Amino acid sequence: MVLSTSANHPTLIQQLRNRDRDALDYIYEKYASPLYGSILNWVDDSEMAAGILQETFVRFFKQCEGGLNDELNVFVCLYKICRTIAFQQMSNSVWSIKNKKL
Repeated sequence: MVLSTSANHPTLIQQLRNRDRDALDYIYEKYASPLYGSILNWVDDSEMAAGILQETFVRFFKQCEGGLNDELNVFVCLYKICRTIAFQQMSNSVWSIKNKKL
């Protein structure tokens, strides 16, 4: 049971630290759609966007294991992770295309 609906509420952060399954599900349900939309704006490829979204949540959940700051804003954290992954993948794609032309 998720006790808070605020993205940076201390109770939600504590639940994430404890790997509470309901809290993890809540975070995914709340943020997957807006993150996916942002990713699609960057990469314009639905398959790549889905992969980036999946990797975003994997990395975020790993961060939960390592401990979270009480001041964490979950959406901002997720957004930064997905942006980093998206730009890394786009950079790798461009690099791959350039190398094929050589």
